[in-house]
Amino acid sequence: GVVRGRRTHFRGQVVMGHRPVLKRGQGTLPTSLTGARARSIYHLARDPVALGPLFCRADWVYVGHDSVEGLVRAPRLRDVFRDLTSPLFQLDPLLLDTAFQVAANWDGHHLGVVSIPMGVGRIVVGRARELGEGAHVKARPLAEDGNEVFYDLDVLGEDGGLLLKVERLWLRRLEPSTAK
Repeated sequence: GVVRGRRTHFRGQVVMGHRPVLKRGQGTLPTSLTGARARSIYHLARDPVALGPLFCRADWVYVGHDSVEGLVRAPRLRDVFRDLTSPLFQLDPLLLDTAFQVAANWDGHHLGVVSIPMGVGRIVVGRARELGEGAHVKARPLAEDGNEVFYDLDVLGEDGGLLLKVERLWLRRLEPSTAK
């Protein structure tokens, strides 16, 4: 209710052109991250934000002092949105959402709050995620201003190749609901 009460409208700029040809990486996706929790804070979150099972795709989240990393599992049974012909998504919505969740685990771990995305400065699209492919998210908090926090994120595929680069992800920290 608080977020809806402060309606903010955004505008953006889309630069159109040929998609760059990106070489596939030679790495592999780790099965877990050393020192990581097996689950994201969002697997258990119910107040003030609850996620359905389709959106709980983050695993092995490692929260450091000045960064956070996590692994993203491919959607169960089918890759939702991956190969639709109409509309054609240039960004995988579930991958983008889970990458944002991984970044927000930094707030959840250090401050015990849930954060939700409010805006993005820039998204650079790398290669398309393969059917059934997981990903590795690396996020760095840039700045904090009260209940606002900003991150840069790199989302890498199983081969280490860039899937997405998110610059200045803006998250807002929410207080738990006191309604009974």
